[in-house]
Amino acid sequence: MAIIAQISTSNTFSQWLTATQNLITKVNDLTDGGPGGPGSITFYANTNLSVANNLTVGGDLTVTGNDIKSSTNTVFTLNGQNATVAGNLNVNGNLVVSGDVTELQVANLNIEDQFALFASGSGTTDSGIIAASGSINSGSALYHDITDNRWAVAKSIAASSTEVTPLEYLTTVKLAAGTPSTQEYGRGEMYVNTSDESIWIYS
Repeated sequence: MAIIAQISTSNTFSQWLTATQNLITKVNDLTDGGPGGPGSITFYANTNLSVANNLTVGGDLTVTGNDIKSSTNTVFTLNGQNATVAGNLNVNGNLVVSGDVTELQVANLNIEDQFALFASGSGTTDSGIIAASGSINSGSALYHDITDNRWAVAKSIAASSTEVTPLEYLTTVKLAAGTPSTQEYGRGEMYVNTSDESIWIYS
């Protein structure tokens, strides 16, 4: 006869469940805090625990195996608490972050996407990248200036900035045949007439 589980409580009540019994119908006083501490259920090797309804764990849940599985595609949800992963976290599907800030601290960042869309939540603000220079919270910015509608650079820009004053603009060069008609980006823009190799600079 193989014993697969022992049920015990702090008030010395105990029952042995054997391989010929496959159902625990009721356990009384399992949480009674007597001299021996709270009650417990210990499952031995080669046994499974099936819970038809909700399972509430007041303390820590320790899993000695490798996986926490669901027979359906139900997503595991943690409400009102933080989740901490001590080791690596591998996500085979998509990772969706609903919060406002996502911070990645990596040595090198590889992006598979061909294009990145900045300021997608507004479209009416300055946006670009800031390279830390002299401080981890500020640096030099390469950004698109929404007021002048052209690319610009600036120094000493805080990482939390929402608006930037351009220090200088990036020069753009257009190649076309014939005389240029109108400037497209503003002063400093260059135009090369491919017919006669003449160079124009808007001022």
